[in-house]
Amino acid sequence: MTESVEETRLTVRRTIPARREKVFDAWLDAEGMRTWMAPGMAQGATAEIEPRVGGAFRIVMHGTDRDYDHRGVYRVLDRPSKIVFTWVSDGTNRRESLVTIELHERGEETEVVLTHEGLPDRKRTEDHAEGWTRIVELLAKHLAPK
Repeated sequence: MTESVEETRLTVRRTIPARREKVFDAWLDAEGMRTWMAPGMAQGATAEIEPRVGGAFRIVMHGTDRDYDHRGVYRVLDRPSKIVFTWVSDGTNRRESLVTIELHERGEETEVVLTHEGLPDRKRTEDHAEGWTRIVELLAKHLAPK
C-alpha cells in the first residue's frame, strides 16, 4: 500500500484480491460497510445509501466514546471503474470535500486508487490519509476469499 499527502489532498493505493465489480459493489453496500468502514477507534459503522448519481449517503462510524457522522452525494457511478462523491464531516470542518475512487483491473485483483481533495489543512489531510488507509485495508480483508 502506498499513501501520499499534499496540503489538502491525499492518495491511497492498494491492490485488493477481488474483481473490480466486487470492489465497486462493496462501496455501495450499506450492510457490508458495517465491518470495513470503521477505521481508528470505530467499532463498526451504519450506512444509508441511495446508490445513484445525485443520491445521498450517510455513514456513521461508531466509536467507543462517540459517533462520527459523514454525509455526501454521489457525483459519478461508472461501474466497475470509478466512483466520485462529496464528503462532509467534522474532519472536513463540515465543508464539502471530494473523494474519487478509481478501480484498475490487475488480472484477478483490483488496484484501488482513492484520492480525497479539498480537505481544510495538512493536519486534517494526514488524519484522513490514516483513516482511508485503514478503511482500504479493512475492505481488502472483507473481500478476501474465505
